[in-house]
Amino acid sequence: MQFDGAKAWLQKHVPAKFWEMCEDMWVEQNLKYRAEAKNINEHIGLSSRKPLLKLVSYWGAVGVPKWATKWTCPEYPGFADVGNLTYASTFRGVWPDCRLADRAAYNDCTVGDHLEAFLGWHIYWVQVHQAEFPEQCRDVITCLEQALFTAWALYWLY
Repeated sequence: MQFDGAKAWLQKHVPAKFWEMCEDMWVEQNLKYRAEAKNINEHIGLSSRKPLLKLVSYWGAVGVPKWATKWTCPEYPGFADVGNLTYASTFRGVWPDCRLADRAAYNDCTVGDHLEAFLGWHIYWVQVHQAEFPEQCRDVITCLEQALFTAWALYWLY
């Protein structure tokens, strides 16, 4: 099954420490770009206190197979927001020992925002700046999308 293969690949190639480093990076970036984030928040009608992580998470979505594009957003064909519950449950299933998987410290929305921000950062750089990433980065994105899409599809089918 696609989920099991993607989960196994992610567990082998992406250590929980990676996500902890990402979280630390978001905190640093939030402090560095606080004034810009505050201005953007106010411009789009969000609370000025929303962190940069939340702003970048709005770009986040899962690339879906061609046969599933009928469920994608018309503004972003080929991508779907699978929801924080799917993001969080998939994350906790793949990286249960990561500090982000701790339910007492991180709710589903926060964990979901981390995955959405990671995917959103990739989408932003590829679509806006035509960036090209190394093969291992593309493999991580592909396996993460496979795991998330499969979990989402199974949730709706069962």
